[in-house]
Amino acid sequence: MNLKIAILITCYNRLETTKECLKHCFSSLSFIESIDHDIFLLDDNSPDKTGEVIKKMYPKINVRRDIKKTIFEKLANKIELHFLTKNGKATKDNINITSL
Repeated sequence: MNLKIAILITCYNRLETTKECLKHCFSSLSFIESIDHDIFLLDDNSPDKTGEVIKKMYPKINVRRDIKKTIFEKLANKIELHFLTKNGKATKDNINITSL
């Protein structure tokens, strides 16, 4: 069975931190066979040009720039809802953010 995951990274003016994060993402993905993935970087118009630099380094990463704060808030709320159960605790079995 071929799995597919999406990795969402948000940033604002964090070029070095984002590079380190991506390094760990690629390292982790290399240990998993039969997994297809998409990586999305949401850059809120970073003055250090994080999105532009990352796109040049990793052309296959989906970089979105000039994301408004409301989009971050809506996305965070959707992710949070997927982690919550009836009693407000996250469990391993109920984590599914594929519908975002």
